[in-house]
Amino acid sequence: LGYVGSMNEEDLQRVDAAEYRGTTHIGKTGVEQAYESMLHGKPGFQHVETNAQGRILRVLERSDPVPGSNIHLTIDASLQAVAERALGEENGAVVAVDPATGALLAFASMPVYDPNLFVD
Repeated sequence: LGYVGSMNEEDLQRVDAAEYRGTTHIGKTGVEQAYESMLHGKPGFQHVETNAQGRILRVLERSDPVPGSNIHLTIDASLQAVAERALGEENGAVVAVDPATGALLAFASMPVYDPNLFVD
C-alpha cells in the first residue's frame, strides 16, 4: 500500500516545511504518499526556561500534538489475497475495480520492490 521513510531535501521541496518542523518521517510511496497531507498530523512542542543545571523553571510556550486523519480504503482483504495468489511469481499486475462505483478492490503486482530499501 505504501511506505514511510525519513525525510530528505526532496521531500521538503514538496511540502510546507513549516508544517513539518520536528517531523522525521513522511509518506514515500503509494497510499502513504498520496494521502500524506491527510495522514500527517502536527507535532507538539514545548519551549521552556531552564537553569544552569538544566532544571525546568517554567514553560514559556506549549502546543500539544495533533494526530492526522484516518482514511478508509476500499480494498477487500480476501480479494487482495486471491489476486496475489493468482499472480504468483509471474510478472504482471492484477487489478479489481467495482464497476458500479470505481472503487479499487484489489491490486497486486510483480515484481514487488524490497521494503528494506526504505529502512534507514
